[in-house]
Amino acid sequence: MNKEVIWGVPTLRTKKVEKFNTPVVTMSSLAKKGAGRKFSFNTAAQEALGLEGGETYITFGFSGDSILVMASANEDPNGVQLTKQCSISNKRIYEYIAKIQNLNTDVENHLHLTAVEGQPYFEVSSIESESVLIESSQDNAEELETIMEEEVQEVPNSPGPVFVADSSDDEEDTQIDEEWA
Repeated sequence: MNKEVIWGVPTLRTKKVEKFNTPVVTMSSLAKKGAGRKFSFNTAAQEALGLEGGETYITFGFSGDSILVMASANEDPNGVQLTKQCSISNKRIYEYIAKIQNLNTDVENHLHLTAVEGQPYFEVSSIESESVLIESSQDNAEELETIMEEEVQEVPNSPGPVFVADSSDDEEDTQIDEEWA
């Protein structure tokens, strides 16, 4: 038995890779049940706005079709304090931006920021939405139902149907069954 032993539970974490190297605020997707209305600031946005997690306040402003973002070290009655991870959650702001920009909240929306010359704030210069592939045809639903029915098998002395994985290594399964019999 020359198998390498790994003590403890191996980690599945991978290093986070930034999607953008320019200042971007990401509005999280609401597709998952219980998802929050979260704005996350990427590293470039943190540096450009001078954000300090847990200490900085973010204020969104609106002028015509423009969305403005300003950071302040001082508490602002219209501002929201950043978390230590440089994000904020605010239902009113999230839903207002989604409404005025007609955004699909089932996907992430990336607000690209551009500095406004001579001003302490940034303007949202463009909004990019993640693409979503949704297939909802009757043929696909029937095909999936057929596949599910084929995978369900009745097992004697069982309280109900059991999913059985297709295994190409039946010899090993037989050995295991014999050992536990």
